[in-house]
Amino acid sequence: MEEEGNPLGLNYTPTIGDAVQGIQDYGKTVVSFWGGAVKAVPQALTSYRESIREEADKPSTFATSTSINPIKELGSLSEDYATSEAKTMESVASGLESVGVPTPIAGAAAGIAGAFLPGPTDVNLAMKGGSALLGLTIQNPKFLAPGVKQGIAQTPANIKARQILDKSLARLDKRRTELDSMLESGEVVRGSSKFARLDKKIREERYGEMSSFYNNLDQDPPAFKKTSDKNIDPTNEAVVLEQHHLAAKAQTQPFVELMLEVGDADDLVALHEYSRMLGVVMGNSRLNMLDAPGPIHRAALAKTSKEKLGNIHSAFNAAGMEPNNKFVKNLLKDAKTSDDVMDVFSQYIQEYLIPQQKIGKKIVKQYFQDYRVNLTASQKVRFDELISKANKGGT
Repeated sequence: MEEEGNPLGLNYTPTIGDAVQGIQDYGKTVVSFWGGAVKAVPQALTSYRESIREEADKPSTFATSTSINPIKELGSLSEDYATSEAKTMESVASGLESVGVPTPIAGAAAGIAGAFLPGPTDVNLAMKGGSALLGLTIQNPKFLAPGVKQGIAQTPANIKARQILDKSLARLDKRRTELDSMLESGEVVRGSSKFARLDKKIREERYGEMSSFYNNLDQDPPAFKKTSDKNIDPTNEAVVLEQHHLAAKAQTQPFVELMLEVGDADDLVALHEYSRMLGVVMGNSRLNMLDAPGPIHRAALAKTSKEKLGNIHSAFNAAGMEPNNKFVKNLLKDAKTSDDVMDVFSQYIQEYLIPQQKIGKKIVKQYFQDYRVNLTASQKVRFDELISKANKGGT
């Protein structure tokens, strides 16, 4: 009995060869269409077709000697995967060309076939020059929190956290692509208020999502802008407390982004565990949230002179303790390895993130204490109840 997803029966398993042959067969049925209807094709497809041919003609680079450098040869192995994949794609393209399909269309079809192959793209993304096969690349033991070791990224909790991270970044990448398309079509004009608003929203969301690593969902779940974490302001019950990131997401994102580029999956876990070891949680999780009344959080909502001068962000700016994203990226401009990233990160935690955290908590605590002094006994009971529900950050 045939099934819809398996027309040849349950015992039949499709192979890459079947996929290749299927694409070639399909190509034969559209020769007349391409020959009669297509008058011009994008140069990009023609160039892509030529790149497949060039890659397929490359000689093997992997060493045959028994004396090899593992790191160097892992890179060569990746290149050989690329050549192998290209040769298969070349067979698809040349087969289509032999029956009259134009060169650019043959190249596009070969690209579709390449998507089915477990080839160099997957290998290169995973290897990062061989690091994935070697595991944890951080060498300095002072940057390794207790329990961090080779393969730590493969624990169930860390696998789940990485999946959440990758899904979030993919979602934001899609939104960025959509905004780029809007620019190209003229729906949005660069420099307009609409573009600025959409661009800022994507950028700031990316700061928070990239900085987050939810490998302890029971105790430290996502909290930023979550209904479950919108707590009533005890100084004004008509509104909710604002959420202040103790470790500013715009400042932590560059460290995570660069570690994703130069390090292994293990190194990303190590970065977060080291930060937590020092008392700093990054991203949008609950332990990085400090609930604060709006007037003492940011100047835009401040009313009294004390609030205008003493709110968290005004205090940071006055002390020169709130660098922007560009400043942090510049600190990392010479970082080439995971240890380089950790060197800068360690210093940044000590000089900026820990002091910011202490000052922010102190400002909010003092504000609540000053407000409580003037309450009646019964009002204090209600006030204290609401305070107990507020997020106060911490590890």
